[in-house]
Amino acid sequence: MFDPEQVDRLKDIPWWRGASGGIRVTATTSKAEDSEHARLLKLAAKMKMNTDLRKSIFIALMGAEDYKHAVFRLGQVIGSRPKLVPQVAVVLLHCAIHENSFNRYYCRVGKALTELPGTWGSRYSHALRNALTKLLQQCHTYPVKRVGILAKIAAFMIVEGVVDLTILRFLDFASAETGDGRVKLDVLIRELIIELIDRKGDETAKLFECVGKYSDLHDGLEMMVESLVLPKLPTEEQSRGKAIIAVLKECKVDEEDGDEFGF
Repeated sequence: MFDPEQVDRLKDIPWWRGASGGIRVTATTSKAEDSEHARLLKLAAKMKMNTDLRKSIFIALMGAEDYKHAVFRLGQVIGSRPKLVPQVAVVLLHCAIHENSFNRYYCRVGKALTELPGTWGSRYSHALRNALTKLLQQCHTYPVKRVGILAKIAAFMIVEGVVDLTILRFLDFASAETGDGRVKLDVLIRELIIELIDRKGDETAKLFECVGKYSDLHDGLEMMVESLVLPKLPTEEQSRGKAIIAVLKECKVDEEDGDEFGF
């Protein structure tokens, strides 16, 4: 498939950058590969990938064998153009929330992208935070099933350190007061926290320490854990829910102590 000269030229290219960067690899494309590409192209259009770049990102994601292969393929699409990174995050999360159920594949791709060397990892971290924030802001407009998937995606990203719980301060509670919007926000918070408990167990409460400087957020979360999460937890996990409440109450105490000194 490759001639010796091509192999020589490719050996020093970082695997995650693919074969881009001015080097073209000539391969024999079978009819089966052509057919698969055409199928993915149609699916991309169905998923409202409305630019050539988004279609290429979609095909790189959906045609990969696993998450490592996906990162490699995305490197081929992006090449040395960091300005395209936000589009990868948008397409990745768009695909993730439109699955029939939570698919960890997309989250593993996202996490792997944030671990790329140099500035690439931080660029992807920033892009994923922004893309996830926008989805959270719009979640009250989604079907309930999609809200549940989004909750699991957010929980994964929180556990893996891509984002933290302060991202919830961007939820649009004002817009959600109409219709069933508030119900969907309740579903999001409940499923997110239950997923965190499932994944982190006794360490879950520590994840809530970061919300201390946002009084509205820790007050709201405390109320929601008490009213939405505790009733859903089995007896053996009640202590974990109560530990979260204790941390949130401690945030409130620390805030009041700080105000006492006027600085």
